Amino acid sequence: MSERFWPSKKPKYEYMHGWLGYGNKEEIQRVLDNPDVNIICELGTWYGKSAEFMMENSKDTVLICVDLWSNQDIEDGNQVIKYNDKYGSILDKYPLYETFLGNLWKHKERIIPLKMDTKDALRKIKQMGITPDAIYIDANHTYKDVKAEIELSMELFPDAILFGDDINWNGVKKAVV
Repeated sequence: MSERFWPSKKPKYEYMHGWLGYGNKEEIQRVLDNPDVNIICELGTWYGKSAEFMMENSKDTVLICVDLWSNQDIEDGNQVIKYNDKYGSILDKYPLYETFLGNLWKHKERIIPLKMDTKDALRKIKQMGITPDAIYIDANHTYKDVKAEIELSMELFPDAILFGDDINWNGVKKAVV
């Protein structure tokens, strides 16, 4: 099923960049070790570092990766990360979406990439008749977006395990606490 979401040939880009600390790996591994978790939806994927970790540490998990894969800035209250200022040289050399596809190509039979807004993607997943067992929230870090992702996830998939990272971001912390 996932192959219909992938291009016919592997993109030329491969470059891994991202953030995945020890604590994140432990949290993800706890979810992967749960025998009731077969489908995970990852909201926010970037180049696929956490997706790669999930695929490499699970043999059967299906992963739905959701991201805009654009160079849009992230806003978090008064804090703004300007992608082009901070990551411009990387983004110019390695386009996000094509590089994600290249990085995760060997796992394409177990990954469904959805290039769209996270809330739209959650609704689309529901319309497709897919019920994720867990949802990893790591997209835009604004209070408004994180709160909306949590609330919509709970509404559409009330039995799903919700987990994520970046609690040190003001918007994430406010939405979770």
